[in-house]
Amino acid sequence: SSPLPTTVFEDEATAAQKAIDALKAQGIQRIVLLSHIGYSNDKSIAAKLTDVDVIVGGDSHTLLGDFSAYGITSSGSYPTMAKNKDGDTVCIVQASEYSKAMGELTVNFNAKQSVDSCSGKEHLLLGETFTRKDAAGKTVTLAGADLDEVKAIIAKDAQLWSLKPDASAEAVLQGYAGKVDALKKEVIGTASDLLCLERIPGMGYSKTPGCAEATRAHGGDISNLVAFAFRDMSITSEIAIQNAGGVRIDVPAGDVTIGTAYTLLPFANSLFELDMTGTEIKAVLEEAVEYAVKSGGSTGAYPYAAGLRWTVDLSKPAGSRFSNLEFKGKKDSAWTPLDMGRTYKVVTNSFLAVTGGDGYVTFKKVNDAGRGLDTYLDYAQSFVDYTKKTKVLNRLPVSEYSTQAIYDKNGLLQQ
Repeated sequence: SSPLPTTVFEDEATAAQKAIDALKAQGIQRIVLLSHIGYSNDKSIAAKLTDVDVIVGGDSHTLLGDFSAYGITSSGSYPTMAKNKDGDTVCIVQASEYSKAMGELTVNFNAKQSVDSCSGKEHLLLGETFTRKDAAGKTVTLAGADLDEVKAIIAKDAQLWSLKPDASAEAVLQGYAGKVDALKKEVIGTASDLLCLERIPGMGYSKTPGCAEATRAHGGDISNLVAFAFRDMSITSEIAIQNAGGVRIDVPAGDVTIGTAYTLLPFANSLFELDMTGTEIKAVLEEAVEYAVKSGGSTGAYPYAAGLRWTVDLSKPAGSRFSNLEFKGKKDSAWTPLDMGRTYKVVTNSFLAVTGGDGYVTFKKVNDAGRGLDTYLDYAQSFVDYTKKTKVLNRLPVSEYSTQAIYDKNGLLQQ
């Protein structure tokens, strides 16, 4: 999430108890807590609260119940029983994720209006078509006796529900789906060349033939171009910095559609402007590369930029990998050394700026210090607008790629 600086996060137990007390004061006797703090935290918070009867949880995507017969591991019983601060029974449930399961819970209350007992099942939601791989490894759809065998297993186990699509719901959905499909096909421009994807130059992230070789020295074509689009759409920005992992696909030569843009940039991010010194810019680049190469980090942290270029040496210690940092503004004709004492306006995505995600800690520090501004420009829509404006997406000149040279962990120049 991307909370505002004014958002206050209270202690969950304290906030929940306030709400419970307010409801009790209105004469409400049976309390169901809807939470999004995870299964283990639900079990912990139950003991801290008075008067809570049922907790319906989320966040941890926990499957409850016994599905071991199908090779599926669950995290506990459905429902899970606990005690509240009063010593009364609390029933805790959660139903996996993404409509894969549905919980069915029955709660009985005693004369004191506390829980006497609760029972139920978590049901795995299945369709009517089933597949498996044959001896050759090919996926085949079950039919005949094989399908009948699966249906018989489902019929015997109340935890398994085979459901037919609801015709009326399907009709409503199809009305919207058709409009979305039509919009996704709208052509907004053309790519003159294959624009290859890459994360850390030389890692060969794209599996499209020729891309690993094409991106080895300077990184991804499309990743660099996305940064240029963001800087162009953020009118006052001088530099754009984008994490490699936020860019998801190669863009083939030919028509570029709205669907291309939203597959390329699928996250709910906005363009975010930050006022940063040259020293802070170097710091955030060092942080990003460290997170990209360290164990437990993510290669998606590797930075791409517009208006900024560098040499990076992965054989050097963290914090000292960048050199030859140069800046060129939108209207400048030549590159100049990045001024460590000057303040530049940098545009990035809200995930990096607000949360410091992918190791971009300095971005968050700058924003927390009051030097950030959310433009509320959707980042995928910004790329759509840039493509419509330019009409043709071309590979940038090599001189505009942010990674001008990269040395691997052995200190060898990648070419």
